[in-house]
Amino acid sequence: MGNAIFFASLQNCFSQTMDDKMFSLVMQFRLPGNHMTEDPVYRVGKTCSYTPWTSREILCDRNYMEVSVRRTLPDIQTVPEQPTGGPKARRGAEAVASGYKMTAVVFSPSKKVMNVDEVQRKGYAIANTPTRLVLRSPHNAEETYLQNVAGVPMRVLSTSTFFEQKWLVTRVDATAVCPTPGAVAFTPEVITWYMPKHIDPLFPLMPSPCWRCTWELTLRGWTLRKWLPETTRF
Repeated sequence: MGNAIFFASLQNCFSQTMDDKMFSLVMQFRLPGNHMTEDPVYRVGKTCSYTPWTSREILCDRNYMEVSVRRTLPDIQTVPEQPTGGPKARRGAEAVASGYKMTAVVFSPSKKVMNVDEVQRKGYAIANTPTRLVLRSPHNAEETYLQNVAGVPMRVLSTSTFFEQKWLVTRVDATAVCPTPGAVAFTPEVITWYMPKHIDPLFPLMPSPCWRCTWELTLRGWTLRKWLPETTRF
């Protein structure tokens, strides 16, 4: 049958984090056997380090897109990634002294407003880590939209998350942009990824390409560190 491979974001719902620098995940898998004996249970754990974070990091996976942004507000009150139960609720219960609370998310360009519970019921994941705001979405979520960026078809998720503390209201913007399957081409010898040099939805007010952007490509969990991109200025 081969080996089972499990992929997970560092900031997935069940990981335990220490100051956004160390991440640990432990899972148990029950694999079906021959039905004559009880199926064996396999315990798998992994600990990873990741530092330093950039101001915005986007993860494009096969069935979801994720954006993580540095939040400038000190000690925002965290919220659960789901209403009840499990590690997600425990993370959400860790309130801090400042009293800031996540109250609403506005999706662009529709300007649709949802509270946190509505966002979670719609299939999104939203959470605060010690230093960052994390938003995760299925590629085909209703509030995402398609945009042609320099000839490359891309899926966009654009949000503004609002935090309140008594008479104070502030917001944190988070946008994820991921290539669609139409941005990848295959031949028997070559895989070609198309990525515009200037991704307009990420930098709507910048007339020139971002000079501190980094792209990493992975195949089956392995980062391609020696790939040689060909770039065209758009």
